[in-house]
Amino acid sequence: EMLRSLVGSEMCIRDSINDEELDALVVDYRLADSGQLTFNGDSVVDLINSQKKYFPLVMLTSYAQDAIAHMEDVYIVKDKEEIESSANLFLKQLETAIDRYQTKIITAENKIKELSEKKVLSIQEEELLRLHIFMNEVDPEANQLPASLLTSSAINNISDLVKESKELLSILKKNKE
Repeated sequence: EMLRSLVGSEMCIRDSINDEELDALVVDYRLADSGQLTFNGDSVVDLINSQKKYFPLVMLTSYAQDAIAHMEDVYIVKDKEEIESSANLFLKQLETAIDRYQTKIITAENKIKELSEKKVLSIQEEELLRLHIFMNEVDPEANQLPASLLTSSAINNISDLVKESKELLSILKKNKE
């Protein structure tokens, strides 16, 4: 299910988004008007952007002018009336955003795996570092390398360690047989 209704604190919402493995988030701007929340949708967007850069987000509201005044990325603000008149276009845009987001992640993960399994050249080191930085921005908790290790020499050391570990495992398996 693409859209879910989330209620609680900002941290509760962040945890719910992480736990539910959502593909996208559509949030109303004036959440505090419900009386159940003490914050608005712009806070949720800021929180998600700080945790999952590039995550597909849409702010759907009847108060687009107010929302735009509080948003860093004004292009995610969509007026409810406009969406009602062009729902198919909105859904296509959202589906495309989700697809592109997931494709970027899968492509980066595959390239990291490919580059990590071989001795990389200096130009490939730069690409591997860029890919790890991207993955850290997308989802710091899911990235294999913490930000503190995102240096060229650290990545090479880790690649060497992985390769040596695989060789050791192979020798142990042969000795076991």
